[in-house]
Amino acid sequence: MATTRKIFIVDGDTRYRGMLEEQLDKIDDAVVFSFYSAEECIKVMDSEPDVVIVDLYLESQFKQVMDGLELLSYINASFPQTDVIIMSSDDTLETAQKVNALSPFDYIIKTESNLSRINSILQIIFRHKSLEDNVQMYKNSFYLVALFIGVCLLSAGCAVVF
Repeated sequence: MATTRKIFIVDGDTRYRGMLEEQLDKIDDAVVFSFYSAEECIKVMDSEPDVVIVDLYLESQFKQVMDGLELLSYINASFPQTDVIIMSSDDTLETAQKVNALSPFDYIIKTESNLSRINSILQIIFRHKSLEDNVQMYKNSFYLVALFIGVCLLSAGCAVVF
């Protein structure tokens, strides 16, 4: 049985966000939520998305807002199990170094042609998360079997004493 994966998109550019949403809606077993600001996304982070795709520069003409790096830092500190993909139209080395210093899962240049690259990155993330889920399931099964054996041995030991 496939696990439904949750993807958040955070981008103030409604055109690009719409194109990305349309591309990601095609992924089986994934549900996509989009937000225009980091603050809007943070309000629902407790729902534990698997992946957050965020634009580096989240600008607003109305007020000072959190940018993609600040959101990445927040997610790394508060939700380390959530993978973050940073997007930016800024392709300078300085920007790439700034972003990579905060260890996102990936950093991609924001172009229409890179929309398909995001799908490939998500497949890698989801495959990794599936493996983690399976390992946890096996660990839980092992603990239950060990507990059962321990109880049986303890019960057998008590029966011998009495």
